[in-house]
Amino acid sequence: MALLMCWAWATMPSFPLQLATGTKNDFQALAMDLTADILSELAPKIQTPIEALSEFFHNLDCTTLGENFPWLDSQIQINNLGYIFVGACLQRIRHHNLYRFDYGDFKEYCRHALGRSYNYCLRLIQAAQTAYLLIQEKFDRLPTCESQIRPIVQVLPKDKFGNIDLTAINPEAPSASYLWEEVLKNADEKNNGLITADLVQKTVNAELQLETKQQQERKVKIAIANKYRQRLSRIALEEGKSEAEILEELIDRRYLEMDFDEYPETDSSENEPAASESDDDIPSDPLDWENDLDLLVSHFERRINPPKSEQMLETTAKNPSRSPPTVSRW
Repeated sequence: MALLMCWAWATMPSFPLQLATGTKNDFQALAMDLTADILSELAPKIQTPIEALSEFFHNLDCTTLGENFPWLDSQIQINNLGYIFVGACLQRIRHHNLYRFDYGDFKEYCRHALGRSYNYCLRLIQAAQTAYLLIQEKFDRLPTCESQIRPIVQVLPKDKFGNIDLTAINPEAPSASYLWEEVLKNADEKNNGLITADLVQKTVNAELQLETKQQQERKVKIAIANKYRQRLSRIALEEGKSEAEILEELIDRRYLEMDFDEYPETDSSENEPAASESDDDIPSDPLDWENDLDLLVSHFERRINPPKSEQMLETTAKNPSRSPPTVSRW
């Protein structure tokens, strides 16, 4: 910037003379040259990888940095997180379509410019986005490679482009910060503070199994079709009970207090299929539970409001002198 100010001061006296003696086009050309020089000074210097490495080795050999342990250690720590830098740059290139002047699409850029597959570059983008979440949570220790953060990335929701979707994160599911905190705890307690990809995977698997077990222990909610819900609500209103109580009573009456005369005993050895190890793997008809629920509700309704034919039979059983009326088949 100081060099730019000196250059502007040195060229400033020539402006009035050029403006007075030159034409309008000359002035526009001079303004464009001045703008280009200013932008070139302000623009960051872009080094090729070879130039950057050459400068790095020059600093090692020709300066005191080559004997400065804090600086050397910082270079190692920074480059351990190099996948985050690469993933962040890839995300910006893809999001703003910065590849479009030289390549047809982002996949072509990954394949020809970087020599990497699209899936690998996508994993780097997701890893960088997840690492940024951990940085926002003020963690001072981060995964040192993409394979360490990959198990956490796999459990986070993603949008149709493969980006980590923060709007779709389930508040009841373990978050990235919680999982990483458990990884650090296990590393300090079981692995002398050493973080490995295998440790991260085992920690994430253990937390997901615990979450699944907690979900199974919760009260199960069953979705009931509207026609069954209306019938169940009517019965509950008549009995002065809740729908859940009526449903439990239906199940109890159906399977614990049912009239066994209505269901004659059969030889189980003839009708029961032979047991096999794969019986549990055979899925049942998805409509069985609806048919069974319909049977339960109908059975309960018949007990509350029996049909007229059953009422007449019951009356006849109480009064043998009265015989049931003859019903014509026609």
